[in-house]
Amino acid sequence: MIVYSTKNCPACIKLKAELTKRKIKFENVFMEDLDPQEQLKIMKKAGTLSVPLIEKEGRFITEREICPK
Repeated sequence: MIVYSTKNCPACIKLKAELTKRKIKFENVFMEDLDPQEQLKIMKKAGTLSVPLIEKEGRFITEREICPK
């Protein structure tokens, strides 16, 4: 599972903390470390311009799918 985030995003920090708490393994990718074309490609595939984005098995999912309340 990949979490696409930015370094100063409160929602991203919260999501990663929750995944860690639940012992759900993930790879974190900071969007600002990617070139702009790669960022756009990911956002188009996800269908949104906001982060965090969660990619699992090639599809984008919501936080609720991975961390139900």
